[in-house]
Amino acid sequence: MCSLMRVVIYNLKEVLLNATFKMHNSRSDVVVNMRVIGSSWDTVCRVLNALKNNSRRSIILLLGENGGMDIAELQRQLKARGHVHSKHTILTCYIDPLIRVGILSRRDDGCFELTAFGRRIFKMLDKLYFLSEFPYGSKCYEELALVSLIDGPRDVREVLGNLRWNEISRIIGRISKYVVKSRAGNFFKIEKEDPSLCSRESELEVFNILKELKMAPVKEIIKRARIKPRTVYKRVNSLLRKGVVSRVKRAPIMELTDEGRRVASALARLIKLIEEENRDPKEVLKKIVIECLRSSDGPMSEIELVERCISPKFRELYGKDVDPEVFLEIKRELKREGILEGDPYTGYYLKCSI
Repeated sequence: MCSLMRVVIYNLKEVLLNATFKMHNSRSDVVVNMRVIGSSWDTVCRVLNALKNNSRRSIILLLGENGGMDIAELQRQLKARGHVHSKHTILTCYIDPLIRVGILSRRDDGCFELTAFGRRIFKMLDKLYFLSEFPYGSKCYEELALVSLIDGPRDVREVLGNLRWNEISRIIGRISKYVVKSRAGNFFKIEKEDPSLCSRESELEVFNILKELKMAPVKEIIKRARIKPRTVYKRVNSLLRKGVVSRVKRAPIMELTDEGRRVASALARLIKLIEEENRDPKEVLKKIVIECLRSSDGPMSEIELVERCISPKFRELYGKDVDPEVFLEIKRELKREGILEGDPYTGYYLKCSI
């Protein structure tokens, strides 16, 4: 009875979380930075949330190390790793969510195994140890923030868009071990490029410092000025009253720590993997054909193109061979687009540079 109640509560929680997720993602006032993501963030979130559970990651490890297993063997192996669950709980709470995101599949004999996508996740699972630190069923803003910082420090608002400040504070708190955050504050910048508006030498000094720095807090002006800190404050205020300078409220700046860079790098690789899994296989095949021919020294026969180049890459991504009919359709499309030239016997080559 207790086990059944846990499953019912879990399933109810899943429904509520999914409803909340859809509601929040439809809000027009929430805008996040999607520059780092090529595909739907909803899809990425579903996979990330599925991987945050320790029991699910243990199932992926067990199937990756041992191959297909039935539910009884999975239960025994999980118990040996400290995860004690009923078969029903394992199936509904841990296996089904992994099947829904395409990581596991069920064979005709009832055993469960990793899909081609699942095997690729298994190979990098040891780098994803941090996922359980982030909330399950979330919109994955924590992960998005970390990946957005790979290129360097950024304004919190650039990373997390128009979320409310209380939401931003909670997100930053959850990733605090992976980022360094500067305090928010007032910055000042030149509005009128006219030094004659400065009536004192000390005002002119502050004016010249701001002109050089473009924008700076009072603290930075004090470091460079020869006048006393108290005088700097007075001159900044007098320049504000004259309209020579203006005040700009700056949001905090976030930057990755060394550990944060490792975590963000692993997340970026995982997101790329999810993107590849969810792309149209025809588009993936088209890209593979073009890359193979571009790297070739000359025309490639159809046998060489398929056996040496296309099939190994396609099997790695999808765990199966290329459908001949699909390959034929791709060739026709590339020829219509003026990209591909040649025939199966004399060989194929790229007609234009792309």
